[in-house]
Amino acid sequence: MTQIEKFRKVMIEGMKENFETTGYLVPIAFFLLKIDNEYQPHFMEINGKFLSNSEYKKDLASKITEICQNPMVLAAGVLTEAYGVRIPTDSELIDKVTSSELSISQLDEKEELIVMTFSTPVKQEIIAYVVDANNKTIGEQYSQVDNFEGVFSGFFGWNRN
Repeated sequence: MTQIEKFRKVMIEGMKENFETTGYLVPIAFFLLKIDNEYQPHFMEINGKFLSNSEYKKDLASKITEICQNPMVLAAGVLTEAYGVRIPTDSELIDKVTSSELSISQLDEKEELIVMTFSTPVKQEIIAYVVDANNKTIGEQYSQVDNFEGVFSGFFGWNRN
């Protein structure tokens, strides 16, 4: 198992343990750097303001992308809470959500999630779990997604294959 795979695994387990302990997830951005042949994780708590609207999210994503241009950065990502919904691909609702006409948080049938985006120069993925904040429990894992578009994607930009 590579250092990046070990870091990914530790981040997933830490996300789950944190939620089961507290019933919420403190949003963080994280990075794995290799400096002088040593692997160094770095963490940055994300102020809730930066997740409060799409412009702030874009600014945050831009800063993370800027950091990822440094060749010492091997992996980066974001841990946060979110809402999720499973929408059939032939539904009219999917167009409204993808065009931002309708927010997932506005839907009645949404699920609470904890989410980790994990990016490297060659791959990105989203790992998400359904949660119950009142009982501090983690349910089923959403299907893992390796190819996605969104504000917190493509942190490595031109480096991504």
